[in-house]
Amino acid sequence: MPRNNGNWMAAHPKTMYAGAKAYHRLHPWDLNGHGLMVPHDYSERKTESLSWWDDVGFIFGKRRIMVWWMHPRMVYRDRLDEMAFQQCDKAYPRNEIWRMHSKPIRRKGGYGKRPKTFGYLLSPLYADEHRRYYEHLNETQALLAKQDHGWVIQPSLKSTVLNWCQGIDLVLPVEICCEDDLRCLREVVERYLRGDRSVLSGYSAYTFADWQSDQETLANQAMEPSPIG
Repeated sequence: MPRNNGNWMAAHPKTMYAGAKAYHRLHPWDLNGHGLMVPHDYSERKTESLSWWDDVGFIFGKRRIMVWWMHPRMVYRDRLDEMAFQQCDKAYPRNEIWRMHSKPIRRKGGYGKRPKTFGYLLSPLYADEHRRYYEHLNETQALLAKQDHGWVIQPSLKSTVLNWCQGIDLVLPVEICCEDDLRCLREVVERYLRGDRSVLSGYSAYTFADWQSDQETLANQAMEPSPIG
């Protein structure tokens, strides 16, 4: 779900809160039995699977609260991906490859108007460059994932007032495998909104040791045989 619904209003927080309440009155949420707005389906998610990110909404003080949650392993993986992209772009600049091996596809405009570009045609040469780039990227990602970069991902919570809700960016080491697990996220955020600034103190940081443990779990799950029938 887009975090600002495509509309960002630079205004005083009180005005933003008032706007969010008004938006909620005009566009009510479809809440489940626990008072949660659940945007995703969990029917095919395995309970033993590692979770990475999720969204959930609820009502607090007559305004919408939208929680965008990430597990610290997701933050860790994003950092690895960004590092890999930066290293690979030095040897295989994606923008240069795109410009060198593509040409715009233009559609004629109306009378007196310039042709408009609506796509790009890639030459066969780009396919080889594309393949080499992603082979190098995959190798770099695999190498970086085995190295300890000294990262310590702390639990965090950041609140932002938008014109349709109060948005909460939450990093928390919990597993969200079913709809009921979302209540944990609401409990943490509600405690924070009520003034409890120590709500994250009971959660540990995520380090390279945790990342290694997660990689072992993923590898073991990949080796498990698929169920028959």
